[in-house]
Amino acid sequence: MRDTVFNPKDYEINYFWQTRSSSVQSKSSLIRAVLKGLNKKDIFTICKVYGIKTVQNELDSYYKELYKKGFYDFRGLKVPLKQRNYKKDPLYREIKGYICDFASQKDFRHFRKKRVFKRK
Repeated sequence: MRDTVFNPKDYEINYFWQTRSSSVQSKSSLIRAVLKGLNKKDIFTICKVYGIKTVQNELDSYYKELYKKGFYDFRGLKVPLKQRNYKKDPLYREIKGYICDFASQKDFRHFRKKRVFKRK
C-alpha cells in the first residue's frame, strides 16, 4: 500500500483524532476511515483526490471482508449481519449513492468509462 499525507484541515472531521496536525497514513486506511464517517463532503473530497474507481474498489473490499467475518465488531460487541449479500446493506447503498452523486456531477462525467460493445 502507498502512504499518503492526511491533513485534517482538508476534511470536516479529523478521522485520525490522535493527531491534530498532518500525519502519514496508508491510502486504504484513509479511504476506509472517511467512508465509515458517512460525511458526504468528505466522500466527495476523497473521490476527487483518489478517483471514483479507487474509492468504489475500497468500499467493495471493505464490505466483502466485513461479510466474510459475518458480524460488526464494536469494541468487543459482536453484532451479526442480517443480510447475506453486502450489496443489500443499507449503509453500503448510502455510501454507494454518495459516490454515484459525485460521478453524476457535470464536471466529473469524464471519469466514467464508456463501454463499447462490438457486434459479431
